[in-house]
Amino acid sequence: MFREVVMSWNLTGNRSAKAAQARSLSDELTCQAEALIRQSAHPRQGDNLQYRAMDLLAQALEHEPDHARALALLARVNLDRARFDKARSLAFKSLSFEPQQAAAPLTLTRIALFQRNAGEARQWGWQALRFSKTLGDTHMALRLLARAYDVRTPATFLMAFLLWGAAFCAGLAAGIGSMRELPGVWGPLLLAGFQALSARFHHDDDAERVVWQSLHERFPGLNGVQIRLADLCATRGMLDEAQYWYRRVLKRNPLSALACDRLATLFEATDRHEDAIALLEHLLTLAPQRADAYRRLGDLYAALGDLEQASGYYQTFLRSQAHPRDRALQAVNLAHLYHDLLDNPQAAQLAMLSAIAAEPRQTDHYLQLGAYYYEAGQFADAERVYADALRLEPDNLQALACLGYFKWQTGEIDAAVDYYLRAIDRDPSYDIAYNNLGVIYLDHLGRVRDAMALFERAIGLNSGYALAFYNLGRAHRFMGERERAVRCFERARQVNDVTGELDDSQLDTLIHALSQAVEG
Repeated sequence: MFREVVMSWNLTGNRSAKAAQARSLSDELTCQAEALIRQSAHPRQGDNLQYRAMDLLAQALEHEPDHARALALLARVNLDRARFDKARSLAFKSLSFEPQQAAAPLTLTRIALFQRNAGEARQWGWQALRFSKTLGDTHMALRLLARAYDVRTPATFLMAFLLWGAAFCAGLAAGIGSMRELPGVWGPLLLAGFQALSARFHHDDDAERVVWQSLHERFPGLNGVQIRLADLCATRGMLDEAQYWYRRVLKRNPLSALACDRLATLFEATDRHEDAIALLEHLLTLAPQRADAYRRLGDLYAALGDLEQASGYYQTFLRSQAHPRDRALQAVNLAHLYHDLLDNPQAAQLAMLSAIAAEPRQTDHYLQLGAYYYEAGQFADAERVYADALRLEPDNLQALACLGYFKWQTGEIDAAVDYYLRAIDRDPSYDIAYNNLGVIYLDHLGRVRDAMALFERAIGLNSGYALAFYNLGRAHRFMGERERAVRCFERARQVNDVTGELDDSQLDTLIHALSQAVEG
């Protein structure tokens, strides 16, 4: 018995030693990976370092699968590479092993901000701030929280302002490296912040500019102050001076994504397309998750006439984790580009399918896709898409009219009549529905007088409707009213000179034949 107990102790001790060894090795690998992640901010070597960091973190997790810090760092790297779903999954897994941490909530806050979910961003931001143990994490949590509170909304303006101020001070403290050196900056910084707030409240850009200018003269190394000065110059149309300040920030800190973004915006506004393209491509090396940069690059290349390159950037934007409404809007623009400029109807259809995937309840997307299918001769697909549109919006006029036409062409006359009657009930001024329903009555149901009434109604709504005059002439001819038929055909011929709806030679032949019959 004693021997068994001793053996049990030895086995337990061996397992504990192995677990401690695995933990130590995982910690070491995680520290190495974290150092690489910090270095990967440099655009020239970011990808290589991030791949090396991911390898180290994978090794750390092989030794200890529940290593919360390794999981949180891996989530951060996946977020930097715009793999939002993977990053979210890893962050939650990290939190399941260590709930009281800042790294994973910071990642979840950033994801929520990218997806424009301010409520979720605030929830995770406050949790990250609560468990922050370093000035760097505190600074990041405050910055993200400030972004989650809209400074333009009165209800959240004060909170946003206070958070930005706190983030500014935390960032300054982190940069100084010692809280003992902060008091010399704290007072002037807070004073400048409240003076700037007062100037902004009174819409006095000049006064606010003076405040930030004086703060810059006292502390010339504060990038945030220089960016604010550049923004004020840009607002007042002082573009050269704004460009000077943005370039000054980038010279001091080439990794400033904010300055890069603002200067690119300035170049876009002044039609300096090549310069804006260079900056946006640099911005994507700093922040690959910036989906809007892909869209803007597409717009710039389209403005330069490089439509293939533009479509490539648009496609990348559609694959991003941008807001569904933005992706849908861009998919529609891409569809028009393929259809109108690149003569690629199949690509246009695929783009509209992307718009529907992003906004499945937007009726206009289905209608546009249906039009593309119809134009390509894919009538069954067009009918299916218009039916989807009608399920979303039962009174949609375009869907009712198009489905009426498809049912008419496939011989489903009763269904066609029902759709056209619904279209007329939806819009009593819809002249095309009256004309088409009249043709069905005339050619398929033998209701000639009802057809004539419908043609006359269409003409009353649109006196320049050559086809309605022609069909009314056909109805009079069917009833043996040749003189009235000739007058209708002659009127159709006159209107057709403007609209070009009909074949002039066919009309001339009808008019000549009927005129001879009347004279005879």
